[in-house]
Amino acid sequence: MNKKKEVDDIMNVLEIPQVLFQEFSQKLGQGEEKKVDTDGLNYSVRELNPEAVGFSGAIGFCEDEDASLNGHSFTFALWEIVPRGEDDIVEPKPVLKITAGPESAGTWMHGMGSRIKEMCRADFSSYSINLRSLSSRLIPIILQRASEMAFVARYKEFWEKDYHPERDYTKSPK
Repeated sequence: MNKKKEVDDIMNVLEIPQVLFQEFSQKLGQGEEKKVDTDGLNYSVRELNPEAVGFSGAIGFCEDEDASLNGHSFTFALWEIVPRGEDDIVEPKPVLKITAGPESAGTWMHGMGSRIKEMCRADFSSYSINLRSLSSRLIPIILQRASEMAFVARYKEFWEKDYHPERDYTKSPK
């Protein structure tokens, strides 16, 4: 096998949220996938089988374009309560979100702009999780799987100028 093929076979970090959604949908999902607008994003949502996980939650996947950082971010979400996407209902926040996408690397260079790198992060809806909630049993399984993929994934780094050569990069942002 040649080196080029081996590199192409390595998962890109941006694929992690979608793979999580596919794997957990297949193992724990029930019913049809549906589109739901919640948390400011348009998610593909699949309800979890309550007999398999012990609660009637849902998982979701969405793509969000972020022109400011030159790319798209992708998010996997876990809800303890199924979001409905209805205007007159305050939707629940996901208890866990795993997002992969570009973010600032904290470096700015004259003539090149900001250094951007792809990352994968886990965010929780609050600073505390009820350990008696049944979702607390599923969260570590999801985090372990995401971490396994993150350790072997490919990450890109690039300069802002690579995507927006028309911008002026002679003055440092304040």
